[in-house]
Amino acid sequence: WNLFDSFVVIASIIDMILSAGGGATGLQALRVLRIMRVVRALRLVRRNPRLKIIISTLGASVPGILSILLFMLLYIFLCAKIANQFFSGIKHGYRINRHNNFETTWDSL
Repeated sequence: WNLFDSFVVIASIIDMILSAGGGATGLQALRVLRIMRVVRALRLVRRNPRLKIIISTLGASVPGILSILLFMLLYIFLCAKIANQFFSGIKHGYRINRHNNFETTWDSL
């Protein structure tokens, strides 16, 4: 892992130097290596059992969070549809124009 860490750090330093110079064409692949820093954090998860419990708990809570998010999106869509039904016939005026109106459901959102 020390070799991998040093490779990522050196590649990041080279990328910062080249992008500070302004002529960073052709070496955009070095920016992808910055993403590899996340792999360094995975090493901590394997070694620390408490952190492993926290990560597994977060992973187990994702389906519940997605269900709540879906319910919220459905609620917002229904409110927009009701607003569309009630207010779609309002003529354009002071604050109602072609950008701010209830003519379509998408505009109501």
